[in-house]
Amino acid sequence: MKLQFARLIKNICYAAGCASAVLSLALKSAPQTAQRWLLFGGIALLVLGFLVSVTFYRCPHCHRVLPANRGKMDDCPYCKLPLRDTK
Repeated sequence: MKLQFARLIKNICYAAGCASAVLSLALKSAPQTAQRWLLFGGIALLVLGFLVSVTFYRCPHCHRVLPANRGKMDDCPYCKLPLRDTK
């Protein structure tokens, strides 16, 4: 998986998971089963984003997991080589 695509999938999963979890807590008038599905769906999306981050969001040179809390990076913070896909 290309690095930019992995970053996009990771960010979408994190955002959708957080939105789903917050929405489940905000919908007090909805049935409890709907709230649970939203909450568990949000948790599942957060776990999926974490798995994508750990599995695919890696430096193409040194293969270390890139930090998720930084913005768009041009160089790997560990090996200092450019983060362009080599495949």
